[in-house]
Amino acid sequence: MKAKNVKHVEAVARNLEWAKLTPAQQLAHLDAYGMVATKQRAKIAAKMKA
Repeated sequence: MKAKNVKHVEAVARNLEWAKLTPAQQLAHLDAYGMVATKQRAKIAAKMKA
Protein backbone atom coordinates (compact mmCIF):
# COMPACT_ATOMS: atom_id res chain seq x y z
CA MET A 1 0.00 0.00 0.00
CA LYS A 2 1.25 3.46 -0.87
CA ALA A 3 1.77 6.13 1.73
CA LYS A 4 -0.81 8.90 1.91
CA ASN A 5 1.65 11.58 0.81
CA VAL A 6 2.67 9.52 -2.23
CA LYS A 7 -0.98 9.15 -3.25
CA HIS A 8 -1.44 12.90 -2.83
CA VAL A 9 1.56 13.71 -5.04
CA GLU A 10 0.31 11.31 -7.73
CA ALA A 11 -3.19 12.83 -7.62
CA VAL A 12 -1.83 16.36 -8.00
CA ALA A 13 0.24 15.25 -11.00
CA ARG A 14 -2.81 13.60 -12.62
CA ASN A 15 -4.92 16.72 -12.07
CA LEU A 16 -2.27 18.96 -13.62
CA GLU A 17 -2.05 16.73 -16.70
CA TRP A 18 -5.87 16.67 -17.02
CA ALA A 19 -6.01 20.48 -16.77
CA LYS A 20 -3.52 20.79 -19.66
CA LEU A 21 -5.87 18.92 -22.01
CA THR A 22 -8.33 20.83 -24.16
CA PRO A 23 -12.03 20.13 -23.55
CA ALA A 24 -12.13 18.08 -26.78
CA GLN A 25 -9.15 16.02 -25.62
CA GLN A 26 -10.80 15.47 -22.23
CA LEU A 27 -13.93 14.12 -23.94
CA ALA A 28 -11.82 11.91 -26.17
CA HIS A 29 -10.04 10.54 -23.10
CA LEU A 30 -13.34 9.70 -21.39
CA ASP A 31 -14.58 8.03 -24.58
CA ALA A 32 -11.37 6.04 -25.01
CA TYR A 33 -11.77 4.50 -21.56
CA GLY A 34 -15.54 4.00 -21.90
CA MET A 35 -16.36 6.22 -18.93
CA VAL A 36 -19.92 7.49 -18.59
CA ALA A 37 -18.91 10.41 -16.29
CA THR A 38 -22.16 12.31 -16.81
CA LYS A 39 -21.34 15.19 -14.47
CA GLN A 40 -17.79 15.57 -15.83
CA ARG A 41 -19.10 15.60 -19.40
CA ALA A 42 -21.59 18.33 -18.45
CA LYS A 43 -18.76 20.44 -17.00
CA ILE A 44 -16.69 19.97 -20.16
CA ALA A 45 -19.67 20.86 -22.38
CA ALA A 46 -20.18 24.06 -20.37
CA LYS A 47 -16.50 24.96 -20.94
CA MET A 48 -16.88 24.36 -24.67
CA LYS A 49 -19.94 26.63 -24.89
CA ALA A 50 -18.28 29.46 -22.97
